[in-house]
Amino acid sequence: MTAARLLLLLAALLAAAAPARAHEGLGQRLARLEARLSVDPRDLPAHRERVRLLREAGRLQEADAALGAARAAGLEDDRLALERAMVAEALGRDDEALRAFARADAAGRSSAAAEDARARLLLRRGDRAGALAARERAAALAPTPDRFLSLARLRSAGGELRAAGEVLERGLAALGPTEVLDRALVELQLEQGEHARALERIDGELARRPERADWTRLRALALAGLGRLDEAAAARDRALALAREAVARRPTAPHLIELAEIHALRGEARAAREARARAARLTPGE
Repeated sequence: MTAARLLLLLAALLAAAAPARAHEGLGQRLARLEARLSVDPRDLPAHRERVRLLREAGRLQEADAALGAARAAGLEDDRLALERAMVAEALGRDDEALRAFARADAAGRSSAAAEDARARLLLRRGDRAGALAARERAAALAPTPDRFLSLARLRSAGGELRAAGEVLERGLAALGPTEVLDRALVELQLEQGEHARALERIDGELARRPERADWTRLRALALAGLGRLDEAAAARDRALALAREAVARRPTAPHLIELAEIHALRGEARAAREARARAARLTPGE
């Protein structure tokens, strides 16, 4: 067999194996790593991957034990230090996490997930400025709606409402139309009294999805803030009708909670309590 044909055969075998590897379950992937480590207990990439998989699966005690196995083999590097920091933070061992973060920082190693963990740790320790910086780094490394929302909420909790709005707008510019960020920005604008700006964004959303009770409720709030009281009353009526239709179609907890919000907006306290009670029965653990 010529070298060229051998390369073609290897390429075909790799292509055939890739889909199977991509669809491996967690157990299969961990078993494959265990097999590698049984052959070579000092296989550092295998140790790192095993820790990462266990951490991401929420199996923190096992991830911690896997870190211990790597250390017992005399293995440590900046990537493993970062994993150690995230596992220690999740287990509440903050001092250990800070030491591991320091080692990773010295090597210039970080990740969005690590910055998320660092932000949680620093918030627990009352270091809001440090937590904000970590949230910023996480959003820059891997922009997601949740990361921009967490950063905006942290700004808002500190009374930095304008800065919170800027974060949400930055998220929308980076990610494109994203309902969770759009809605958070509208609610922030309503809180700041920017009713006209909020109404413009709300009407854009309702033009795409006029059946949404939640956005119709927000429209009623914006109209009331602008003094357009007759239109606000009509929007409240429409929101109630839409919410009742949604509950009739699918009586889920989110639909019932939205119905409760609309009843509360209309001053219908008893109906609001009843809707919340129905929602609570669907989500007993919340």
